[in-house]
Amino acid sequence: MGERHPQPTAAKPECTQAKATAGIDAGRSAQTMLRRLAGSLTGALTGAVACVSLGIVSVLALASSAAETGQAMVVGHYVWFLSDPEFGGFSGLELAEDGVGFTAIIDKAWIATGRLIRQAEGAVERVELTDFTALRDTKGRRLNGENIDAEGLASAPGGGVYISFEGNHRIAYHRAPEAAAALVPRGGFATKLQNNSGMEALAIDREGALWTLPERSGGVETPFPVWRFGKGKWAKMFDVARSDGFLPVGADFGPDGQLYLLERGFSGFGFSTRLRRFYPAKTGVQQGVELFRSRTGQWDNFESIALWRHNDGSLRATLISDDNFHFLQRTELLDLRLAQ
Repeated sequence: MGERHPQPTAAKPECTQAKATAGIDAGRSAQTMLRRLAGSLTGALTGAVACVSLGIVSVLALASSAAETGQAMVVGHYVWFLSDPEFGGFSGLELAEDGVGFTAIIDKAWIATGRLIRQAEGAVERVELTDFTALRDTKGRRLNGENIDAEGLASAPGGGVYISFEGNHRIAYHRAPEAAAALVPRGGFATKLQNNSGMEALAIDREGALWTLPERSGGVETPFPVWRFGKGKWAKMFDVARSDGFLPVGADFGPDGQLYLLERGFSGFGFSTRLRRFYPAKTGVQQGVELFRSRTGQWDNFESIALWRHNDGSLRATLISDDNFHFLQRTELLDLRLAQ
């Protein structure tokens, strides 16, 4: 069995949330309130089975200032906080088809599972964490050293997950959270990946093939190559055009069969986020369709995306941020309704 997080105190876990008034844009005052409240919340992690969500809900009726293209609308924003030293650093997220069940990875080689409790319109209002397990190597030992930097996550159609790692660049399959890893054959491109800029984005298509691309392309005008692993072979599929300083950090296939790419920008004053949609059947250099772009500093460091369909038939995207285990950053969940 894999190592699970140790049981802390016997006190019952609390699940609380605060709602902000809905409006066109929460604006600076709401952002200031969120930051102040995020620092004052406390919680408890109860090991294998726990209801451990402490957070803040900010439901926005419209997000014209964030989604300048008009292709996405913010329906909810949630700050997730636990007073546990291992909490944070979320770099990968996968959701069940209904957007409730989740699997997430932390870039210190932990894997978490649970449920996102949502309001009727689809915004997260509470998080229930049910399992929190250390990832293992091919011999069943806990990962350490340069092997721990888990970045991309993709759920396998037959069960289990694929995880991409930086540092020691590789993709591993785990049939269960506590199971030993099985390595996917490396592509020739892996030898050219930069140390801290590897396969940060990972997705899986309907046929069970893996898709990935490097976080850096080697030049500010050089496109990002997109690679696919299927039937035991790697093949280059197309290139993603690089622009405006954004770098790819997360990817997922939607129920519509299209590839959605989450990108991060950093100006030195804060993070920004962009979401583009690509057509996997096309070749050459693709610009993609921009669906969403945030203002610098509007939210935190979003690193992963998961697509799902709401019961009203609309296409949704949920983003999770990596707080880098830094006290000035937060773990945030952002819910978007996407135009189709």
